[in-house]
Amino acid sequence: SYAGMSNTVLVQVTEGAITGLIMVIESVEQPENAQWNMTADDQITVKIKATDADGNKWTDINVAWNVEHTLFTDQSVLQEMTYGSTTRFVPLFASESMYTLRSTYTDDNVTLTATIEISVTHGDLAQVTLDEWYEELLVEPEVSENINADENLIFNAILFDANNNPINSSIT
Repeated sequence: SYAGMSNTVLVQVTEGAITGLIMVIESVEQPENAQWNMTADDQITVKIKATDADGNKWTDINVAWNVEHTLFTDQSVLQEMTYGSTTRFVPLFASESMYTLRSTYTDDNVTLTATIEISVTHGDLAQVTLDEWYEELLVEPEVSENINADENLIFNAILFDANNNPINSSIT
């Protein structure tokens, strides 16, 4: 104030230019080259944050989302959420290969990406099929065939989750 007069200056600081992207899963910022483990029964919601050169972070940005895999290329695992600040990954197929979830931000000056590798294993046991064999003959019996008390049948359990992903029968 000066000579009984006062004045106010309002300074508004906004974020700087985007220099990086951070994926957020379950409210936790994921580091670069992060890996996430889940089953084919699970789903995850992934959000994106932008950062500037001073470390400021904000969430109101839109990115293109896609999933990469050696065998499965169907983008429906993202529940039709392929552009925006959030996506949901809902895998159907377990795999020994990792899925890569990629977010890409593009403007006139820069293209930035963030990725996370996701391991998807089989879900909970949902179906058991028994395969039977005559132990002595090592052949599959006919459906209507009867065996006598001197013969043995070997039952082999074939296990699947709700998405028909095979489960190793050694767990039985």
